[in-house]
Amino acid sequence: MRLVERHIIKRADPRFAALDAAAFASKNLYNAALYVTRQAFIFQGISLRYPELHQRMKDHEAYQALPAKVAQQVLLVLDRNWQSYFAALARTMEWDRRMIAAMKSRRTHEGGAERDGDRFRARAYTALRTGPGGSGAHATAPGATWDGAHPTRAPHTRAAP
Repeated sequence: MRLVERHIIKRADPRFAALDAAAFASKNLYNAALYVTRQAFIFQGISLRYPELHQRMKDHEAYQALPAKVAQQVLLVLDRNWQSYFAALARTMEWDRRMIAAMKSRRTHEGGAERDGDRFRARAYTALRTGPGGSGAHATAPGATWDGAHPTRAPHTRAAP
């Protein structure tokens, strides 16, 4: 059980303007730092951790708009979110690997040969997760080019009325 405390501050409260400005500034810092982190990941292939991100963002106007402790906590939250993303991605890829191995390891009762249906399902599952080229890249990995469209069917379009 988590104990929480909730404070409701209405617009008429004198503290509202200060809290609204702080929330707005922290949102701006988070988004600016997220942009820097994503650009580094996409174009340089690196994941910026908190120390490097702090060095890059400390002169940014969004960082300067907040007290140092608050700005550092915003960057720490972003760092924790990226760590969580990569952990979830690793778990998903591990699950994919195990699922494909399980499908491929199913054997028939005669001679131990793979069943054609299982082999097809394993190939289909691999194509579903990596795209029709089977490049091995995860569909959500950066640089993945598969747009999710079925490789043999044209996209469904609605007839004009």
